[in-house]
Amino acid sequence: MTLASLIELSAGENSTEKSAPNEDTLVINNNNDSIYAFILSPSMINGKYLLLKIRPFYFNHLFFMKKLDFGYGNPTFIQELYEKNIFSIHHSSSLAHYDFAKHPTEKLKKQILDLHKKEKNVQITSNTKIIITVGAVQAVQIVMAYYQQKNNTIHLPIPYWGRFDLFIKNLGLTTEKSSHGFSFITSPNNPDGFLYPVFFDTEIHDACYNWSIYTDNVIESKALSKVFSFGKLTGFASTRIGWIVTDDVELEKFAVDYVNNITSGVSIESQMSASLILNFMNNYTILEQSKNILKNRRILLKNLFENKGFSVLSHEGMFLYVQANPEFFQELNIEVVSGDFFNDNPNHFRLNLGVSTEDFKELCNRLKSI
Repeated sequence: MTLASLIELSAGENSTEKSAPNEDTLVINNNNDSIYAFILSPSMINGKYLLLKIRPFYFNHLFFMKKLDFGYGNPTFIQELYEKNIFSIHHSSSLAHYDFAKHPTEKLKKQILDLHKKEKNVQITSNTKIIITVGAVQAVQIVMAYYQQKNNTIHLPIPYWGRFDLFIKNLGLTTEKSSHGFSFITSPNNPDGFLYPVFFDTEIHDACYNWSIYTDNVIESKALSKVFSFGKLTGFASTRIGWIVTDDVELEKFAVDYVNNITSGVSIESQMSASLILNFMNNYTILEQSKNILKNRRILLKNLFENKGFSVLSHEGMFLYVQANPEFFQELNIEVVSGDFFNDNPNHFRLNLGVSTEDFKELCNRLKSI
C-alpha cells in the first residue's frame, strides 16, 4: 500500500505548516473522526513539516495494526481445543513405554483405521493397507510417482494447490489434455472447497479435508489411493505425519520402499506423539467441537464479506475463497493467498478459516470497522 492511499492531504485547516523540530517527531492530535499525525525529520521540506490528516483506521494500520496471517494452511484452532481440555504431550514419559516404542507404526495404523471406520470417509476392506509417511506432502509425491510408472500424464481440475506444480515438474509429468493419464482429485478442494465426484477408478484422492470437521458431505472414498494429513485432522502439523490408504499391494510395497529410501522411515517420536493425540481425540469430542466452530466461522465470515459487496465463491472445506481487490486485504494488513497460486483468477483470494481464535476475532473486528 502506498502512503498516498493512506493519507488525505488537504489545504487550509487540514494541513498546517510549522517550524521543524530538532529531532524526528510523531505529531498526534485527535479531531472528531480524524487523527492528525505524521513523522518528519528536521531536514525535510526545507526546515518545515506538514501536519497531515489520516483516517483513524489507517492510522492504526500504519502504527499499531499487526499483520494477520490467513495465508498458511494449518487448522490452529483445533490445537486450542486440546489445550482447553488440558492436554499436553510429554515425550520423556511416553518414551518410557518401551513396548510401544518398539512397535509404534502398527499401533498408529490401527488407530487411524478405527478412525476411518468411525468417520466412514474411506472404503475399508479386508485388503486395506495404511502406509505412514513423512507428512501428506510425501504421500502425494509417492502416489504421483507410482502412477507415473503407468502413464506420464496427470489430470488435475483447476484450481488446485500450487505446490502440486512443483511435484509435477520434479517428476517430469505432463498436464496436457489427453484421453490417457491418471486422475488426481482433491475433494473437498483446496482452495474453493468444491466437492468433486470420486469414482472407484480414480487413481488418487487427496482426501485431507474429507473429514466431518470440514464438510457435511463426507464421502466413503473408493479411489485406488487416498492421501491424508495428520496436521489437517488435528492441527498438529509439526508432527509431519501423513498416510496413504489403499488396497493395492504393489503401491504399498512402492510406498514403503520410498519412505525407507528417501527419509529413512518416519520419526518414532512423531508417531508416538500422533498416537497420544489420537487417544485424546477418542476420549473427547474434538471432532464434533471442531466441526461446529468451523461451521460458525464460515457463516460469520461469509456474511461479513458479502455485506462488504464481495463475492464468496465457496465456503466448504477449511478455506473461504472470495473475489476481491488485493488492495482490500493490504488495507486490512492481512496475509492471504492469491488465486494465481492455484492457477486461477489473481483476484480470487483464499483465507484460512482455521486460524487461532484471537486472529479470527481480530479479522472480524477489522471487517466490521470499515
